Amino acid sequence: MKRQYRWLIAASAAVLVLILAFGLVRLLREPAAVDLSAGQTITLAKGKLTIHAITRTGGRIGMPPDAESVELALSDLPAIFGRDPIPDLPFDLKPEFDTISTLMFRSGTVFLMNGITYGRGDPAGPRVVFDLNDQGDLPLTDCQFGTEQESTWNGVALLLGVEQVETDAGAIEQYIARFVVHNIGYQIQATGLTGVQFLEILSIVMAG
Repeated sequence: MKRQYRWLIAASAAVLVLILAFGLVRLLREPAAVDLSAGQTITLAKGKLTIHAITRTGGRIGMPPDAESVELALSDLPAIFGRDPIPDLPFDLKPEFDTISTLMFRSGTVFLMNGITYGRGDPAGPRVVFDLNDQGDLPLTDCQFGTEQESTWNGVALLLGVEQVETDAGAIEQYIARFVVHNIGYQIQATGLTGVQFLEILSIVMAG
């Protein structure tokens, strides 16, 4: 009987070790609460992040003279970019519109200046807006990122910032990231998400 108890104790201890090890791996792989506050530089398992305070230029973005406004469907994007530039997003975020307003240049460059918006169908809920450039350059922007010191995330260089935006419920934080990956230029703006959730979206987009 004692041997059976010893076997049960040993088995229970082994299970406990596995649970603790699994929990440790999750902690190392996934950051807990990450505060992406302006002025911080933080180091995580997936990279070193410098968070800038975003300021807006306040002026209109200058458009090249050969810009032409066209309407595209989301289903057109894989053919333009050579891959789907926006993979399936977590947190139940879905495209808010099937069509997008696009600036097409005669050179073949596409800027999606009005943004591709993902949400939950709730104006007060989280929203993620994508601007894209299919030529491997960053999209046009009216954002300024302080000293423009770059961060790294999943081995990708990016500019990362945060600003306060006013909503009906009061001021909330908007996260903004700019980077080039898979020869596609991205600007991603998100409201209603935590810092960890925003980083998860960046990871998914970068992985493609």
